Amino acid sequence: MKKLAILIVANNSQWSSWPQKIQRIKEWFASRVDFTIIDVKNTSFTDIPFQTSFGNGEGFYRVEDKWYDRNIASLAIGKYDIVIFVVPWSQWFKGNNAWGYKTLTDDGLVHIQIACGEQSVMYVPDPPNPNRASDAFFEEARHELLHGLFFLTGQTDTTHKWATDYNRLEFALAEIKFPELLPDVFGKVFAWLALMIPWIKGGKQSTMPPIPAEILPDPIVEPPPVPKYLWDTPANVRHSVRVICDEENLNWEQKNTMCATIGGESQYNTKAIGRNYDFNSRGEKYLASTDWGLCQWNDFYHGKEIPPEVALNNPERAVRLMAFYWKKGEAFRRWWIAYKNGSYRNYL
Repeated sequence: MKKLAILIVANNSQWSSWPQKIQRIKEWFASRVDFTIIDVKNTSFTDIPFQTSFGNGEGFYRVEDKWYDRNIASLAIGKYDIVIFVVPWSQWFKGNNAWGYKTLTDDGLVHIQIACGEQSVMYVPDPPNPNRASDAFFEEARHELLHGLFFLTGQTDTTHKWATDYNRLEFALAEIKFPELLPDVFGKVFAWLALMIPWIKGGKQSTMPPIPAEILPDPIVEPPPVPKYLWDTPANVRHSVRVICDEENLNWEQKNTMCATIGGESQYNTKAIGRNYDFNSRGEKYLASTDWGLCQWNDFYHGKEIPPEVALNNPERAVRLMAFYWKKGEAFRRWWIAYKNGSYRNYL
């Protein structure tokens, strides 16, 4: 596993909670990288210059590059792989739309900067709770560290892909792959060549010297691919629904209302079953119809279009069919009770 060292330069941020925050970062990244060293160095800069961060749009600023190189990166060169400059909000550029950055460098270090206080909280999507409170340092640091790791591996950076809507950064982490290092086998290679030369000169009359097994590295085991759709938890179901909505070209309003309606109908449970009872002329209760699966397709009205076993066991098919009708307008949306009675708004 790749081993990396981090220096946190904490400017006017002498936090008593640094050990706990560092341990949480180490544990979260442990499946892909071993942060063997995470040191904290306290600084007390009072005047931190900022510059416009071109390419990010208006209202985005970062610490001035030359100042960062001279005062922050210089503290880490030679011992660390990554440097994180933590700035209190009182010293962050006022009106800055960014909370942090990973910047391009030419000194071999990954440069990161974040604005944060010890007790700062960030609200992140975590369905069914759309605004879960989380430690801001952890959320900002792991986000920017992922950018840094993709930079080090040379892979396509998918951090923002997995951060959009659902903060599923563990999927981005799963994609991180550092090149496997070859074992130190040069000595054995030369020893084998020393045996090969006489064998070749001798006309290859005897058995060829066996190739040392250590010459070739162990085969690299590729991690299993991340499924395109996940249906195991409410959070994953909600994310999968929104991905399909994008694929079906729903606009933002359509995607939000349809996804919320599914939440109101089944609470993002793919195995939800709703039974509808009625009374006959003799006052006897009987089962009139059943709503099946994630989208609660009714077998009386839609059983031929999407049979119950499909509605229950093929959530992708159920969602795509619902998206087809959702785009047709208000009359079709009102097929779903959670939309008709307004309870879907609890899931927006």
